[in-house]
Amino acid sequence: MTKNVFEPFDKDVIERGGYVYSTTNKLSAIYSAGKTSQIILKTSNLSGKTVLDVGCGDGTYTNHLWENAGAKSILGIDPAPNSIEVAKKKYASHNKGLSFQNCYAKDILEQGWHFDVAICRGVLHHVGNPKDEIKCVLNLADVVYIIEPNGLNIILKILERLSKYHREHKEQSYTMTTLKKWIKDSGGIVEKSFYHGLVPYFSPNIVVHIGKLLEPVIEPIPFINALVCGRMFIKVRKS
Repeated sequence: MTKNVFEPFDKDVIERGGYVYSTTNKLSAIYSAGKTSQIILKTSNLSGKTVLDVGCGDGTYTNHLWENAGAKSILGIDPAPNSIEVAKKKYASHNKGLSFQNCYAKDILEQGWHFDVAICRGVLHHVGNPKDEIKCVLNLADVVYIIEPNGLNIILKILERLSKYHREHKEQSYTMTTLKKWIKDSGGIVEKSFYHGLVPYFSPNIVVHIGKLLEPVIEPIPFINALVCGRMFIKVRKS
């Protein structure tokens, strides 16, 4: 993230005490975030492993992993200083093994850190050079899990152009094909990938109820899922 990208996130923390996504009571946000967390827990085996959470924000989702994954340790990193201060105060102070650091991934790579697993949850669509970020994280961990908005979803692309929040936070989603190319170019091997999620954040409650019913039907259908699902999941291993 460049400075002008993470400043809006620090502003969110000042105004709300955390990020918009993690502090809201909106049903759609709670459901969508919860589903993503469950997918990470079910798809990855973090028990007894050292974990890096790249772009951890205010630490809400990092702490959820810590409480449910059985990891040996989790380090959350983020370039937004206010976010990291909130994460430290809320979670790290009473959780041995859970820590947070205000830095970029390249900073800890230069320090010689290495982890069993790295998680990039909703990070790449904020960074200035996502390909370089992928390469950096692949050098930090044996296995990397990438969760990103689906750049083929037309509603999402419209929001990126019209939504004040999306524009202020410099959001730019990418396609699965593009991400896989960057992963290959960076020396990574994709072991698993899929589309998921029909409930957009901050949508009306009726959308949540309909989306929950349709997700088990739509998510497994090739081509259709690539067009209508809102998020992508990719498991990557260093070649």
